[in-house]
Amino acid sequence: MPTIAQIRRDFDATLAGARALFNFSLTVQGIHSDAGVEAAFLQMFKGWEGLLEEAVIAYMCRRIARDGQSVCCHVLAPNDGVARAVLYQNRPYIEWTNPDEVRERARCYFTLPNRIDAALSPVMGELRQTATIRNAIAHSSPISREKLEELAQKKFGGKPTISRPAHFLLKNDPVASKQTLFDTYAAAIETAAIKITG
Repeated sequence: MPTIAQIRRDFDATLAGARALFNFSLTVQGIHSDAGVEAAFLQMFKGWEGLLEEAVIAYMCRRIARDGQSVCCHVLAPNDGVARAVLYQNRPYIEWTNPDEVRERARCYFTLPNRIDAALSPVMGELRQTATIRNAIAHSSPISREKLEELAQKKFGGKPTISRPAHFLLKNDPVASKQTLFDTYAAAIETAAIKITG
């Protein structure tokens, strides 16, 4: 039964590791660079999904956020096992990729306004984009490729050539031009994690 502080420390360590891997992948350009960038992104995304799941379970078990605030939950579970069973509903796992579904889930389990919904709301655009990138890295389907190309067109205009997701993540953010898109997404996820955990 991890505390919210432990959940946050685990996430912070994962995010720091993902950033370190991203930076290491750029030190010497080579055959490993693109795969390293994509692995760093997946590591960050997996850490984000883990934080979401563990925080929801912890709040269902009446654990207090790091800032001392309680989270009012419609379903109160006596322990993590029961909370996980309620959350999974006889499925082997639950998806945390789609931020719209995550928000809807939070609205079902927690009284509005709630800290999860409030944390996700300002970064929904970035979270939707991270889901697109995650799917483009994890799946080689034509639809995941098309979605990444659509995202690149929205970000940069025209018809940019993005041969793999790493090339997209390495581009400078057109809004915050002094940082890469990887950095932009890492900052958005980190900001939401801070708000979720207090």
